[in-house]
Amino acid sequence: MRGIWITLASGEYYPDILKDACELYKPVLVLFGQALKSSESSTRLFLQIAEQTDGWMRVQLARVFRKYVSPETPVEMLNPSFPVRG
Repeated sequence: MRGIWITLASGEYYPDILKDACELYKPVLVLFGQALKSSESSTRLFLQIAEQTDGWMRVQLARVFRKYVSPETPVEMLNPSFPVRG
């Protein structure tokens, strides 16, 4: 059976089958895990995400960060134009 895809209001597509979602986002989760292991704090983890040059990947990493590390982080802080200090 092929996975069923749903569209969110933002226009992005996400598979509604967990196995498909894990495969689709595997690169994001692997990179997040690497950054997590090399970060001594959530601040450092955030800074590593902010340093990501690939815009799509930075957004995906920021979503994972906000979901699991700091749900209170304002969306504006995840914007690449937001001034980040180390």
